[in-house]
Amino acid sequence: MIERLTMSEENIRYVRSIFEHPTIGPFVSTDGFDLRDFPYEGALEDDRHYFLRASTDNGYAGLFYFHEWNSATAWSHALLLPDFRGKTGLRLGKEAVKWMFENGSFQKLVAAVPEMNRHALSYVCAVGYSIEGRLKRSFPRDGGLYDETIVGISKGGD
Repeated sequence: MIERLTMSEENIRYVRSIFEHPTIGPFVSTDGFDLRDFPYEGALEDDRHYFLRASTDNGYAGLFYFHEWNSATAWSHALLLPDFRGKTGLRLGKEAVKWMFENGSFQKLVAAVPEMNRHALSYVCAVGYSIEGRLKRSFPRDGGLYDETIVGISKGGD
């Protein structure tokens, strides 16, 4: 199940717990950006940010975070807890994309996947995103710069 979170103290705690989870935070943070400094409260209040809680009969599975890039396009982030990766995570990812296209005004969803996160690239492609390009030396990590693969999915297909 996919539901959009609204501003509440409980939701701030939930979003923070997912972003800062030890199996998620290290993959979404970059050098010079501390996730503890992310403006969770302001983002939850901002209509341009979509925090979609993913859940199953077995509990909360994680979060899909989308934020507006422009009026047609949103950036995508999949933040799934380890027990919900695999087939369940794939189903939830497809549900989140469907939710965004049915409930948001966006025509396209995109993501930038760092080269060291091959599992994430496989995942987004299985959800339905296509590889659209590469940003060379754009992701700062551990003192180096790494390439990112740009992926996207369009409403109604390409």
